Amino acid sequence: HTHTHTHTHTPDAILSNLFQALENTARATTPLSVLVLAGTMASSSMMNNNNKKKKKKKGEGGGGVLKEFEGDFDEERRGGTRRLLLVFFSRFVMMPVVTMVAINVALHYNLLTNDPALLIVLLMQSAMPPAQNSVTMLQVADRPLAAQRVARTLLQLYIASILPVSLWMTFFLHKTKLT
Repeated sequence: HTHTHTHTHTPDAILSNLFQALENTARATTPLSVLVLAGTMASSSMMNNNNKKKKKKKGEGGGGVLKEFEGDFDEERRGGTRRLLLVFFSRFVMMPVVTMVAINVALHYNLLTNDPALLIVLLMQSAMPPAQNSVTMLQVADRPLAAQRVARTLLQLYIASILPVSLWMTFFLHKTKLT
């Protein structure tokens, strides 16, 4: 006589397990990125404090590599404001406007369906702050100073993005009639 056993290794079970593993990985991505960003910021802060202590020990007359290194920090502060403003303008003004124009053209030529859920996702993506992946990639590439600079800029952008993201989301929800 024949026996039929229920196998736990059916294609559906394997796909279900794979999907669950991917979901768990996705859930961990944001907290891990935040930890990388926080670690980079803490590392940057510790490096700045150590350099200040070295400067006090050496006195103002000392020069050499340390003085040159401190000059980079002064230049970084000046360039940081300019970089922040440029990224802010491109990310929170130019990108949403360009995306709205592109969506309107695509809708006009029937290249895109007029699905409010799809439109809100596309519009939201255009107005969100940049991802932290760049900090992670710079850390992996063993470029800690560049990672610190990007982490600092991202932190400032996240704080500055609160108002424009709120305004754009209100506008996008009204425009797509999802409110």
